[in-house]
Amino acid sequence: VSIPAAVRDPSLGFDSNTYVLPRTGGQGVPLVSVNYESAKLELLRINGRNLIRQITDGRFLRVLDGYDRNDIANNLGETVWKGVVEIESKPNQRVVTAVPIYQILPSTQPGVYLLLAAPPEQTQADDWAQQATQWLIVTDMGMTSMSGADGLNLFVRSLQDGEALRKVEVNLIARNNGILASTETDRDGLAHFDSGLLRGEGGREAVAVVASRKDGYFAFLDLTQAAFDLS
Repeated sequence: VSIPAAVRDPSLGFDSNTYVLPRTGGQGVPLVSVNYESAKLELLRINGRNLIRQITDGRFLRVLDGYDRNDIANNLGETVWKGVVEIESKPNQRVVTAVPIYQILPSTQPGVYLLLAAPPEQTQADDWAQQATQWLIVTDMGMTSMSGADGLNLFVRSLQDGEALRKVEVNLIARNNGILASTETDRDGLAHFDSGLLRGEGGREAVAVVASRKDGYFAFLDLTQAAFDLS
């Protein structure tokens, strides 16, 4: 007697909270699904300055619901693309589909992008439910910071070849969205901020470092997250 396999509930999601997508290599964003043949996608963008509110409100890297989505699309950013991705579904099996970001975004602007995925049958009444969310930035700039008694040292290197990137504009941003200090990386890709700038309180607390180049590359570090303790 054969026993039919249990039918798994349909699901959509993204694999991780990793949010840096290298500009080179043509990788797609992996969409993970079970028992779906297609998914509705929407790509939102938040500009670099409005990103700080996402960090201070605790929204960054969080799964969004319909309220969050509407707030970003209508107030803090914009919708840059909508479409449907076809999925080579296999009954009851986990399927990974690469969403071709480089076809959707042949060029990028400074800021952070959010890719949302929803079931094809989702109606407007369901829009307030949580949606599969992938935060991402498309960049060639990798950032590493080290803080100590002398302040904050930030290194900016190419993700493609590891070379130091010079003359990258770097801003230290406060909780109130003000710029505490601005500098450029030197020939070693190093930018330095004095320790006094890191002792601000309230709205003057340093919460992020934002780097940008004239070619549109953009990167940032969230200073409110726990760092590695190498002491």
